[in-house]
Amino acid sequence: MDAGSSSSPLRIVIVPWLAFGHLLPYLELSERLAERGHRVSYVSTPRNLARLPLPLRPAAEPRVELVALPLPRVDGAESTNDVPDDDRELHWKAFDGLAAPFAEFLGGACADETTRPHWIIADSFHHWGRRRPRAPGSEVPLRVEQVHELAFGLELAGTRFLWALRKPSGAAVQDDDGVDMLPPGFQKRTRGQGLVTTGWVPQVSILAHAAVGGFLTHCGRNSLIEDLMFGHPLVMLPIFGDQGPNARQMEAKKVGLQVTRNEDDGSFDRHGVASAVRAVMVDEEARRGFVAGAAKMQAVVADTELHDRSIDEFVQHLRSYAASSAI
Repeated sequence: MDAGSSSSPLRIVIVPWLAFGHLLPYLELSERLAERGHRVSYVSTPRNLARLPLPLRPAAEPRVELVALPLPRVDGAESTNDVPDDDRELHWKAFDGLAAPFAEFLGGACADETTRPHWIIADSFHHWGRRRPRAPGSEVPLRVEQVHELAFGLELAGTRFLWALRKPSGAAVQDDDGVDMLPPGFQKRTRGQGLVTTGWVPQVSILAHAAVGGFLTHCGRNSLIEDLMFGHPLVMLPIFGDQGPNARQMEAKKVGLQVTRNEDDGSFDRHGVASAVRAVMVDEEARRGFVAGAAKMQAVVADTELHDRSIDEFVQHLRSYAASSAI
């Protein structure tokens, strides 16, 4: 079929980077395209596909093919969530091996006119497609020293908190109760003020709760969208990759405030954390401005008609480029 025709479905291959801050948004894009009648091949590894929130939406499921490609196992490195920060190069090494099975899959798809893709949407983090500097994903934990400064900052701020904490790089497992992650006596001193959990938490359900007044985040794209669905102002502590640009964008829109960093080495301390938390959560005048900024962004994030128009425009761009390339 002619990809430029407004009635013919497109065939699209989507290949997200192997981090959940990328896998989930691209899955959402796949579903939205499929609901419009297009056929999507969503490519990842078996373990990561098994972790996706399935089943897909009924209107999308018949047109989305989940393609599992074998990733060479290098010390269990299949997703960025599996690899400690210090061993991140294992993941790059394993991911290099995905290029060959992807080429085989693509060769098979292109051999038949009825399955040949019109478009391949590949995440820019695929370094065998385009070599880039090392850029760990949003799941990378802080080092122990930074976790301690963050803990002391929350304590100094005096606000109530729920902290979902991953095992920091460099922390040693002590016993079956967990790891040595927090400053001595922190949990005792903050009893009644805050709760720390090291397991998985239902982030969307928590953000939807009426008791939540703000969100301290590293500014991964998924977390930002999930927060802005409920209009909470942000305390922002970006660490890697696209988190910095995301935080600057949110700060420019007056949605929240970044934790102050040392200009020489990028480090932060407890006083910077406490100051940012108080500005967003306690200072009434500052908070009013951040709440208003977050409400404006919530209106955009919650505007389903705008989302639908954007997807439709995106499809039209795909069709127009496909048509011009066929001339």
